[in-house]
Amino acid sequence: MSRSKPTKGKANPSLYWSLTQWISAAIVVSAGLEFEISRRIVEQINHVMLKEEGTEALEDYSKTLQKAWREKPDQTLTSLLDSTFSTSHVTPVLINGANVSSPTKTRTELSDAEITEIRKTLLNDEDQFIVGRDTGLGLAAAAQQLTLEANGQNKQVQLVVVLRWPLLKSLRELQWFEFQSRAITLIITLLASGLLLYALLEPLRRLNQKTRELTSEQLPDARVDADGAPREIHELITSYNDSLDRLNTEYERQQLFASTVSHEFKTPLTVIRGYIESILIRSTNLTEREASKLETAKQEVDRLNQLVSDLLDLSRYDHNTLKLRNEPFSPHAELSTTANHLRDMHPDRVSAHISEDIQALMASGDAGRYAQIIRNLTENALKYSPADTKVEIRGFRRENTIVAEVADQGPGIAPEHQTRIFERFYRIDEHRTLTQKSSSGLGLAIVKSLADSMGATVGVHSTVGHGSTFWLAIGIISPANNAP
Repeated sequence: MSRSKPTKGKANPSLYWSLTQWISAAIVVSAGLEFEISRRIVEQINHVMLKEEGTEALEDYSKTLQKAWREKPDQTLTSLLDSTFSTSHVTPVLINGANVSSPTKTRTELSDAEITEIRKTLLNDEDQFIVGRDTGLGLAAAAQQLTLEANGQNKQVQLVVVLRWPLLKSLRELQWFEFQSRAITLIITLLASGLLLYALLEPLRRLNQKTRELTSEQLPDARVDADGAPREIHELITSYNDSLDRLNTEYERQQLFASTVSHEFKTPLTVIRGYIESILIRSTNLTEREASKLETAKQEVDRLNQLVSDLLDLSRYDHNTLKLRNEPFSPHAELSTTANHLRDMHPDRVSAHISEDIQALMASGDAGRYAQIIRNLTENALKYSPADTKVEIRGFRRENTIVAEVADQGPGIAPEHQTRIFERFYRIDEHRTLTQKSSSGLGLAIVKSLADSMGATVGVHSTVGHGSTFWLAIGIISPANNAP
């Protein structure tokens, strides 16, 4: 079982960020609407309260001014206002034609120009009441015509009261404080929502991580704990775990089948090969054609025998029963011997360049399996490169490792295949047309299994159209002359 291939194309948005954005937008819109409604309600309440306050102030000042005027009718309007003005929240103003009179104490706070502006605005207002004055001390203003009577003489003036209402200021300050509080609450809510979403989606992240790392060898350990997950996510994880159990059962059956078949095939194939060799050696009356056919049959039996051996090795590797020696050996000696053997078999195609710098170096592992890896890599290179090209075996030191390379001049391997060619039964369709020899797709999987079992690493460097270089790196333990 191999890992799933990532899908190319435009990346899908993160569920976490999508939910966070939608929830944040909903909270912001809701808070904005709530604040706007609250602001309008407060403004209406303020308007009604101010209007009542203004009406009451007009009535009170009308009575007070008329009484003071009757007591002293020869005084000026300014004196009249000074005699009745207190430091309360209402400032009275009397307008007689073009003359504007206001209490002396408020001259520095409420200029004639501001009073004129207030008067002009009041003249354009039907109910002679305005709210929201920001000039001077005025927050609101109301006006009415006033008749001052004394000694049978009447004096027509316009009374304007400018409300200096500290309570309204406090209300507006509270309104601003409420806005700040709502903004802070909104930020805290957004952060809390983000953290809550992050916690709720944690099981999905674990599921995604397990899925990314999923391989056939890790099926039993790939289960995800669904405790504490929301119901919908819990159901998803439960389905995933059930699927893993089914896959693991099927995979174990497949392994058992491969192991059983391999064991059952091993003995019959050995017997068949022995009979073929016996016939070829002892029979002197075989025709050339008959001998050739028997030789072909022997080669096919050898191929099947190798396939069975590979299946057995992989089965043992899966069950951690693959027995490899772990003893010091000389990679230089194994590389040299294997390279010489392969050169004898393919004198026109195989060459070797093994550095003498590694001759005295030792590694720990199974020498026979190390040689098998080199043979597999070389035979794979010979199979998938043109018949008139060379395959080179190299050996050299790189830091604390001994590196063996097998380089060919074949078609190269595309990047999307390089991460998968060590998987079992994985074959590149474009390469099948380059050789008439059949392939089981197990050669590189065996190489990877053997390398992992010895603590070595294996990989490939390749460019399409410029060949491939497979490499094997194994750690250095000591010089050869110190080996036991």
